Amino acid sequence: MSALAHLADLATSETLSELASVLMDKLLFGLAVNSFRGGDAGSKGAADTASVLSTRLAPTAGILRMLWGLGNYNDHITATVSIATNHKYQPPKLLSNIAADPVGAIWNREQHGRPNTSATGERGWAWVVNKTTYKTKDFMLACAQDYHRGELGHGEHIWQATLGPDAVVFVNHPTNFRDDDALLPNLWAGNGSLPRATQWGDVLVVTYKLPPSDWLGFTHAYFPASAFDQYVVEDNWAFARKGEGYIALTASQGFKFITHGQTAFRELRSYGLSNTWLCQMGQKLLDGTFSDFQRKCRALELNWLASGVQVNTLRGERMRVEWEGPLMINEVPQSVVLPENCHIQNQYTTVLFSEMQMDITFQEQQLRLKFL
Repeated sequence: MSALAHLADLATSETLSELASVLMDKLLFGLAVNSFRGGDAGSKGAADTASVLSTRLAPTAGILRMLWGLGNYNDHITATVSIATNHKYQPPKLLSNIAADPVGAIWNREQHGRPNTSATGERGWAWVVNKTTYKTKDFMLACAQDYHRGELGHGEHIWQATLGPDAVVFVNHPTNFRDDDALLPNLWAGNGSLPRATQWGDVLVVTYKLPPSDWLGFTHAYFPASAFDQYVVEDNWAFARKGEGYIALTASQGFKFITHGQTAFRELRSYGLSNTWLCQMGQKLLDGTFSDFQRKCRALELNWLASGVQVNTLRGERMRVEWEGPLMINEVPQSVVLPENCHIQNQYTTVLFSEMQMDITFQEQQLRLKFL
């Protein structure tokens, strides 16, 4: 963002300046869709420890605060100052409206990849990731769908549930007990072994198969009790409420709520090389009171499989996910990835990789980004 801001403002070529502005619009659109109340809460290919524990500390927080009045400033100031002192670039009002949009539910799907052309000239992908985001006025749930399951990980932040700036929940596979970013993956950032994470709307299933040589032998959830308005941990369920948003978390191997040491009242630890976690989000609008939500989740028809789960979700859908095979919804296979040529698909836009422009619509407003 800092580099693009300088190009937009200082480039002697008007074409280059305009293209830099277009790319900034596209990046800010991604932030608007994947942020919750001023916090960048989407899945990430590389994340530092501070950012995954609080959206207040993310490098993008200052940008969102300055442009949209959401979130907060922190010590990451390079891009924020570069945009603030820019004479030419003016972010479209439409983007701030999308960032603050409290109406209904947003189901966002994105595909990102790096083109790779073989020696024979055949075009493919060197890597690809499919991101999903489900956002309401009360919570946001985001995931990198089925990303390189079983492979060695580094600093990837695969999924996150967000109820507030500090009220964030996620599961990872630590490789040490440090929170030093020089030791990624560490206690909270990244995964030693990447899971299979699968999201369908406000429900997410994440399955781990750790190698026999794993010396810690557990996965764990970040569950910061002090950040919630209410929380309940009992009978292999962890429930939390922030405002009118709810979360329920459970694991096939069970878990222990840590109440002493460096992770006291922040960690749900679950031992087992093979383990499946289930996250169900809720809100007062659909699920009644917090007590009603707990009662409904406890009553779910839930069957743990050898490497997955079958559950009837709160939305009345029968969901089945295993380590191998497709996501099944009501016995019908569903694709967790977009078609190869599809880049972004949500209620604001649908854009293909082959297209040279992107039309973004919000209510009566429209923004056209032309990449040539």
